[in-house]
Amino acid sequence: MSKAPPSVKQVTRALEKLEREKPIPPKQVGIGLLSDATPQAIPKFIKQRQLYSFGIITPEGEEILTNGIKHKSSILNKGYSGEATQRFRVGEGDQSYDVPITTCMFVQPDVAEKAFGAPGAKMRGTGMLARALLAFPETTQGTRFLPPPEVFEPKRIGSSHFSFPPLPKRRSGAQEIEQRYQQWVTDTLQRADDHRDNPRNILKLTREAQTLWYQAFNECELAMRPGGRYADFRDHGSKLPDQWLRVAGIIHCYDHGFDSEISAETLTYAIALVNAHSSYFTALFAPMTEEYRDYLTLRQYLNRKRQECRYLPKSVITAHGPLRPVKRVDVTLEMMFQQGEINVIPQPRQTQQGRRAKDIMIVDLHPSYPLDPGALEYAVQQALRLNQLSKD
Repeated sequence: MSKAPPSVKQVTRALEKLEREKPIPPKQVGIGLLSDATPQAIPKFIKQRQLYSFGIITPEGEEILTNGIKHKSSILNKGYSGEATQRFRVGEGDQSYDVPITTCMFVQPDVAEKAFGAPGAKMRGTGMLARALLAFPETTQGTRFLPPPEVFEPKRIGSSHFSFPPLPKRRSGAQEIEQRYQQWVTDTLQRADDHRDNPRNILKLTREAQTLWYQAFNECELAMRPGGRYADFRDHGSKLPDQWLRVAGIIHCYDHGFDSEISAETLTYAIALVNAHSSYFTALFAPMTEEYRDYLTLRQYLNRKRQECRYLPKSVITAHGPLRPVKRVDVTLEMMFQQGEINVIPQPRQTQQGRRAKDIMIVDLHPSYPLDPGALEYAVQQALRLNQLSKD
C-alpha cells in the first residue's frame, strides 16, 4: 500500500510552520581581535565576521611583522584614518571594508630594528610609525624586587626545606586603576556591540579646549619648519593634532562617559601624554651622522668577533670588516677606544735584516680582562701570516 502524497496546501502550511519555529541565529559579535595575521587574511576576516571594529593586539610583534605586513602597511594606515577600502580579488570576490583598526604591538629592539630602523626597512617612511604612539622605556630588569612579608626569616635558597612565603594580599592604587580601566574597556565594547546599528557618538570640545587645540596646532605647525623640533619628522608632526583629540576622547570617556564636552584640562593631559611618546619617536629615529652609522656597523661586527677571540689584528678588520676605506675604520676604532669599548695594543716588529718595521696593531676586544700573552702572540702571528699572503 502506498501513502497518498501531501497536497500543495499541506506542504505550504508545513513550510510556514518551520519558518515560524526556526531558531534565531545568534548575533555575530562586531568586534574582532587577532594577534597574528597576514595582510591577505585581514580583509577576509573583517568581511566574513561582518566586523565594525577590528584590533591587532600582540605581545610578540615579530609574529605579524614577519608575516608580510611590512610590505602592506597601508592596511593599517587606512584603518587609522577610517578610509574605506575598495578591494576585489579573483577567487575571493568583494573584500572591501570600512572599519577602524586598532594596533597594539610589543616589539623587541632587534625585531624593531629590522622592521623600522635598518637601511631599506619596508615600514620606514610609509607613515605607519607616524600614526603610532611609540614608547621605548628603560628596562626594569634588575629592579623588580618583591616585598617580603612583615615576619620573614631568611633561609638558604639551596636548602631542601626552603619554600617561598606567600605574598601579602594588598591592592595598590595602581592595581585598582588597572582593574577599573579593564572594566571600563569591557563595558565600552559591550555598549558598542549592543548599539552597533545606532549612529556613532560624536564628542565635542568646549570653547576653551577648542582655543587650546588651535594654539597647539599652530605651534606644532611652526615646529615643522627648518630648525624646528619636527623639521626632520614632518609626517610624524602632522599626525600629532589628531592624536591629541583621540587620546583626549579616551580620557574623557573614561572619566565622564559620553556626556558633556571635552574640557581644556583633559585636552592638556592628552597633549602632554602624546608629546611624551613623541619624544621617544624623535630620539629613536633621529637622523644619523655617517660617523655614527659606521660606529654601529663596526660595533656589530666586533660583537660577533668577541664570541670567537680575545685579540684581533687591525689588518683583519680592515681587510675583512664591513667598512671601507681604512680611514673610516681608523676614525671608528678611535671612537670606540675613547669610549673604552676596545684597546689598541701596538706590537713592535723587525725585518729580517734587524731593522725596525711598522708596528703591528692588535685590537683588544675585552680591555677590562687581564692580559693573555698566549692569545696576544697568536693574534700577532695571524697578522704576520695575513701580511705575507697580501704580498704573495
